[in-house]
Amino acid sequence: MIEKVVFQLSSKGLAVGTIKHIRDGDFSIDVKGKDTWRHAQAGAKIVVGAAAKQVVILKKQTSPYQNVEEILNLIGNEKLDVIIIEGFRSLIAKRRDVFKVVLAKSKEDVEDSFHELTEPIVAIVGPGILRNAVLNEKSASFFDIDTEKEEAVQLIMRIVVNAQKHGIVKRKRANFA
Repeated sequence: MIEKVVFQLSSKGLAVGTIKHIRDGDFSIDVKGKDTWRHAQAGAKIVVGAAAKQVVILKKQTSPYQNVEEILNLIGNEKLDVIIIEGFRSLIAKRRDVFKVVLAKSKEDVEDSFHELTEPIVAIVGPGILRNAVLNEKSASFFDIDTEKEEAVQLIMRIVVNAQKHGIVKRKRANFA
């Protein structure tokens, strides 16, 4: 679902960044045996892989990030209009400075979201069958991911523009989770 939202926002001209929480503690994007892997194995604290169309920064560390600000600081110099954070629910649940768009797959996702998250919950996006679950919980906007994604994107764009206009967001950026 995130890909659909990112695609729509990007196609409207917004510079979009994403942050994805990966629960697998042993996950590595690096490939065993490759130069970048060997550099890290030799003791490099940070390894940068630069190719013609991509740059990857591998930062080896044992302790996980404890707050969203630490992660946002990693991309702080980028000129982004919107940052979409997938996961990290426990780190952003109570933050009022993060606009929340819940991407729900089930009724339980909707119910959990309303019980765990602090406003602003901007919208719920998911399969159309969940519309009644949202309406029964609160008056949050609901968008069917298959038929109303354009409307959801328009809402997000209005929020970003309004936040920028009124100086609500730092560095002309809105964070969505």
